[in-house]
Amino acid sequence: MHLEKVDLEQRREFCRRSNALASIVILLFLFLGGRLWYLQVLRGDIFQKAADNNRIRAIRQRAERGLILDRKGDALVRNRARFGIFLDPYSLPIEDSEKTMRNLSEILKADLKEKIRESDFPGGQIELARDVNLEKVSGISERRSDLPGVFIEVTPERNYPYPRLVSHSVGYLRQISEEELAALKEEGYHLGDLIGQGGIEGFYDSFLRGRDGCKWVEVNARGKPLKVLDNYPSRPGNNIILSLDLNLQKIAAEALGEKAGAVVIMDPRNGEVLSLISNPGFDLETFTRPLSREKWEELSNDSQNRLSNRAIQGRYSPGSAFKVITALAGMEKGAIKPGERLYCGGTLRVGDRVYSCFRGKSHGYINMREALQHSCNIYFYQLGLRLGIGALASFSRQFDLGETTGIDLKGEDAGLVPDPWWKRIWRERIWYPGDTVNMSIGQGYLLVTPLQMASLMSVIANGGTLFKPRLVKSIVSPGGKTVLEFKPQKIRSLSLKPKNLRVLRESLRAVVSGGTGWRANLSFVEVAGKTGTAQNPRGEDHSWFIGYAPIDSPRLAIAVLVEHGGEGGETAAPIAGEILGRFLGADRMVHSEHQLPPAEIPGEG
Repeated sequence: MHLEKVDLEQRREFCRRSNALASIVILLFLFLGGRLWYLQVLRGDIFQKAADNNRIRAIRQRAERGLILDRKGDALVRNRARFGIFLDPYSLPIEDSEKTMRNLSEILKADLKEKIRESDFPGGQIELARDVNLEKVSGISERRSDLPGVFIEVTPERNYPYPRLVSHSVGYLRQISEEELAALKEEGYHLGDLIGQGGIEGFYDSFLRGRDGCKWVEVNARGKPLKVLDNYPSRPGNNIILSLDLNLQKIAAEALGEKAGAVVIMDPRNGEVLSLISNPGFDLETFTRPLSREKWEELSNDSQNRLSNRAIQGRYSPGSAFKVITALAGMEKGAIKPGERLYCGGTLRVGDRVYSCFRGKSHGYINMREALQHSCNIYFYQLGLRLGIGALASFSRQFDLGETTGIDLKGEDAGLVPDPWWKRIWRERIWYPGDTVNMSIGQGYLLVTPLQMASLMSVIANGGTLFKPRLVKSIVSPGGKTVLEFKPQKIRSLSLKPKNLRVLRESLRAVVSGGTGWRANLSFVEVAGKTGTAQNPRGEDHSWFIGYAPIDSPRLAIAVLVEHGGEGGETAAPIAGEILGRFLGADRMVHSEHQLPPAEIPGEG
């Protein structure tokens, strides 16, 4: 009886344990089933993508940027193919990373660890070397099994036939910054992309950049490519045809030589910019290679400001070149008649200050033509006081001085046309008659850019139409279809009296034929212009010449600025004469180095 009771208790204990074990097993299967349902049903797509990412690599195919051509179709910027060595970190097993880097460093003879550390786009495809020769490419191909995650791609790179001649006009490329990416991410830019900086490359980047493609490659567990699964080809960018004339650009650069300054030449009939030189320039080839932070800082902080485009960003006093505005304003506002003579005794007292003519020379009684021809300061001091600062400033602004011209380049400076309100706000001082005297001859607070002065002469040459300066004529697809064509854009027509324009043009012709600008005179075509010598508080005076040619049917309006060049008639005028002479068909000048000027010319250069 006792034994039967013990046996019953054992059976009951066995059943309890069996049931408990069965419950645990059931719960375990339920958990595993639920987990499988979660992984395969709810999260199946995500884990499938992760598996595919381990098996499939997407390799970006960079698009070729569009070409940049001059008005005649000569290439200013083109592309060339190069071999690049890239690393996909996701395809590089951790246990193989040291060996891979060691093997690759032996082939490329470079410190790749430092390269990876300096990479601007960690975690993506890292460009380890660019423009690799065939010998190194062959070495990598032969040892592909020892280099998981490493691949070779043929990528396009910018090529510059004239790397210094057009540096400021066309601009350069640089890796996109985090700030730029944040602003442009919705437009398809990615970290590591090259983006245009300055010039045409920057202004028209969206047209030039094209559309990148992608190649999907199946790889094995060690990242070795097995086969191409799909290929989405890249699409080249659009080509841009500029208004620049390559021949004129070469002539202007040669005439300016090593002098710091700028040359801008426009077609006064439509506002097209035919030449734009800023000197010293920089070598565009520098930007075809990765720039270290140290090299970029060296370029950015260069004492000669090579990256600055003096043609549109340089702020200079115009000096006596501004007398063109003062003269025309005086006639248009009725402050003076062209034949009226004012007396120049060499000095003029205004308040408690005495202002001098150039070198204190007296011109006697002179009219407007003579005052412009010999650049008499005293005449224009008196005319400026007659006009008053209000009339002089407002008339200046009709030519868009003090405003950006709207040229299709980034970073243009507006210059400055001061007035009493400006001085009160920014200098916290009142406007004095002496300020008006200074401004009447292009000194004082007044600041202009070379582009603005070329635009000013375009208005005088064409009879009163202010055009928006433009560097691009058209944008054309890779297949040759016109995407955009830019027509001349008229900003405004100035209501200038024909008789006043005639007097001014005759006076500007006299400046060149027998006045301060005689070194710009040509024997085969008539040139009109005005010299200027702008005072510079940081060194020798800046040298100006502005003008146009031919007089009877103007085709070229020119502004030449030479920093620290001294008198405009001695430095800028001969440069302008050489440019106009060579481009318009001959090198012959009215004068030679042995010929004396037409007469002793008193007045400012």
